[in-house]
Amino acid sequence: MKNINHKFGIQVEHQFDASHYITLPDGTVEPQHNHCWKVQVTVETNELDNHGLVIDFIQLKGWVKAITDEFEACRSINNHPDFADIAATTENFAFVIHSRLSDLLPARVKLTRVQLWEAKGCQGYYET
Repeated sequence: MKNINHKFGIQVEHQFDASHYITLPDGTVEPQHNHCWKVQVTVETNELDNHGLVIDFIQLKGWVKAITDEFEACRSINNHPDFADIAATTENFAFVIHSRLSDLLPARVKLTRVQLWEAKGCQGYYET
C-alpha cells in the first residue's frame, strides 16, 4: 500500500552495556565509566511491503543488536574506529548508530531517529 500523504512507522528498543569517557567543556577528562544504554530507533515508509510491514521487528532489532554488540565488546567505545575522529558523547553515539543502521535498511525505509539514553532522564538523539 502506497500513500504519499501518510507515513507508516515502527520503533524498536534495545539495551546494552558500554563504557566511555568524554572531555568536559572545562577541559577535564572524565574517568572511563559504564552505562546501561537504551537505544530506540524509529523507521518510516510511505509504502508497506507485500506483507503489510514497514520492516520486520525481529530483523530490525537484530541489526540494532549486532551494531551495539560491537560497542559492548570494546573496553571503551572511545577505542572503536567509529570514534576515531569524534568525541564519544551520547549525541555522537546516536549519530554513529544511525549511520551504521541506515546502510542496512531497504531503500523504501528511512531511519528517521535514533534516541539513546545513557541514564534515566539523560538522553540524546540524532534524526533526519
